[in-house]
Amino acid sequence: MAKRHQTGDHLISQIRRCQELIMARTGVDEFYETIRLIIAKSFWEKTEKTESLTYLVAQRLLGGNSQIVERFVEGETLLCAPPDVAEECLRILTPTELGSTSYEALHTVFEQMTGKQYKSDKGQYFTPPHIVDFCVSVLRPKAGELICDPACGSGAFLKSAHDRMSLSELPTTFGFDISKRAAKTGALLSYLACEDLVRVHQLDALAVEPNSLFEIEGLSIEECMRQYGSEFKGFDIIATNPPFAGDVSDADFLEYYETSRLSGGKVERDTLFLERCKNLLKPGGRLAIVLPDNKFSGAKFANLRKWLCKEMQIKAVVSLHSYTFRPFTSQKTCVLFAVRSADDLNGGAISFYRSDKAGKSSNGEPVYEGGLLDHDLSGIAEDIMKDWKIG
Repeated sequence: MAKRHQTGDHLISQIRRCQELIMARTGVDEFYETIRLIIAKSFWEKTEKTESLTYLVAQRLLGGNSQIVERFVEGETLLCAPPDVAEECLRILTPTELGSTSYEALHTVFEQMTGKQYKSDKGQYFTPPHIVDFCVSVLRPKAGELICDPACGSGAFLKSAHDRMSLSELPTTFGFDISKRAAKTGALLSYLACEDLVRVHQLDALAVEPNSLFEIEGLSIEECMRQYGSEFKGFDIIATNPPFAGDVSDADFLEYYETSRLSGGKVERDTLFLERCKNLLKPGGRLAIVLPDNKFSGAKFANLRKWLCKEMQIKAVVSLHSYTFRPFTSQKTCVLFAVRSADDLNGGAISFYRSDKAGKSSNGEPVYEGGLLDHDLSGIAEDIMKDWKIG
């Protein structure tokens, strides 16, 4: 069970206060200006701190590291707020050491910064940390394996996988997101908390590789991965919570997804993500994906389930508690654990589980027992791993 965390509460309130100042007293985009402030604070913490973090010091640090800064912001790399506002924000941030702040606290900060509106419109919500750790612990990533989240948001699955592997000089964890802000947030969190070894790119993960199926604008995941080496043949592990909302209606696009012809009606985005994940895995590659409960129980998705059983070896389906994603949504979800079928893999028994403890109350507040988050996923994970042997 996850422990109760209080570290970072001050940082959350400090960031909120900075954004309020920027919105009230400037016309600057508060999201990217806050990012610039955080980066300047991070640079300053790595100096000998012989001088206070003033507006001029921050500008000098940002200007001297502009190639780093431009990875995390859109537009200007220097602070854009008037000096008096920026100076006040820097004073607010100074007491908290980013270097000693937990990843969970940093993740919460950026979750709040990206705002609820984007997430609710897309049917995409940041995954609770205990769900992330549950999925990754069952997948058991090993050093040298290529790991992907094609709808990574701020990169929580990738961070969890990174923490479970031996450190390597070469990145082996890769995230992709259609939202530029989410991708830049994930890249910054990698820089702050993952030794910059998690690579996050902004692109549409559902876009298929050009010259094989159809032409698209921008990179596909396959093309992007070849920038790291020409021998890319798929990922060993994919862990993801893709967006649920929004039907896909582009006929030219859907023509190349087999699952688009299985429902006999509107094509839901998460269905396409399921097929895309299968195709991005190597034969024998492992998958954990959060999907709406109706994909496993709804009559209209019977053909999808038949397709899934044909294309993948299903290891387990875990029905999550309806409180899991509250306060954002009460939608019932499941986690699918599966392996991309290979010639030497035969179908076997599928284990079904139901989580009865969400670690949350009906209003989405954390529920603790003995100082630990009160959920039952650790026991479920142990049970799945007993039957699922990974070489």
